[in-house]
Amino acid sequence: MPKPSGGLGFWDMSAFNQALVTKQEWRIIQHPDSQIPATVKRFFWRATQNYLPTFGNLETRKLRDSLICPRCKKEPEDTFHCLVSCIYARRVWKQTSFTTLLLQTRIRDLLSLWKYMATLLTRLEFELLVMVCWSIWYSRNTFLYAGDSRDPWRVYIRAEVILEEFKSATVDSYQVRNSGTGPRQIYWTPLQSGWFKANVDAAVREAEEYAGLGVIIKNKEGKVMAAAVSKRLYLVM
Repeated sequence: MPKPSGGLGFWDMSAFNQALVTKQEWRIIQHPDSQIPATVKRFFWRATQNYLPTFGNLETRKLRDSLICPRCKKEPEDTFHCLVSCIYARRVWKQTSFTTLLLQTRIRDLLSLWKYMATLLTRLEFELLVMVCWSIWYSRNTFLYAGDSRDPWRVYIRAEVILEEFKSATVDSYQVRNSGTGPRQIYWTPLQSGWFKANVDAAVREAEEYAGLGVIIKNKEGKVMAAAVSKRLYLVM
């Protein structure tokens, strides 16, 4: 309804509601305490706006002849299918604590799904959810352009390790000094020559009796020198 008639000035309420959903989730990851890599934040925004170059979007723009998913080769690949409903994506989500919420809901719209998940998850949990989505997209691209088909469990661990490593780097690479009276100053302290920094993390799934381990090693310039993940049997004695 037009504003002169007492409305809000929006002709398309569906588009207006979607804009509110996007703003809500964007506020979560843009929170001052949010620790998500900038690349993942850009990915999240593009996904909410349906800007990812899925086969469905490329076919709509006449850049592809087929819109069928390159993974399952059964259904059209839109953003929701790629990140949530594809057989491969579902296998990744089964490695996470979100699997019941994601796979049992009847929601089939990405924006609506993330709005639903945001009401149930903490900010830290939602950050991991976004990271897993990014890792699924990254895995899709490496499969498509490099022929690298990774185990779904490794896709999940990659998201968890990168998130924890990023959080650790933003905290451990800085020394906080308080001037006493003035504003707090933050200084970066580089590693000494010849030293390397190793960030490690582990996750345990007692019900499935296995643990995941991850490590990333960087030099003093912050360049990744080595990284590895491993899955191990975990038994409670």
